Amino acid sequence: MDADYLTQALTAGLPAQAGSPVAPKPRLLAECTECGRPGAPEALPDGLCRPCRTTPQEAPAARDAHALVGQLRDLTRLP
Repeated sequence: MDADYLTQALTAGLPAQAGSPVAPKPRLLAECTECGRPGAPEALPDGLCRPCRTTPQEAPAARDAHALVGQLRDLTRLP
């Protein structure tokens, strides 16, 4: 048994040229939380695509925090 025989026995059935041992990383896609447009996560800061980021958004209406917390407390009470 020589080195050539051993090499041939170990590599029998393998492809002629092996690729990189490191598998390519799967690409992740995210979507805009406003319009649903897909894109790379780094292209969607704060979850918004560029058109949705540049569109002026209306300021949320002022809410009574004490009333909101009171409603949440009521919802968590057992019947």
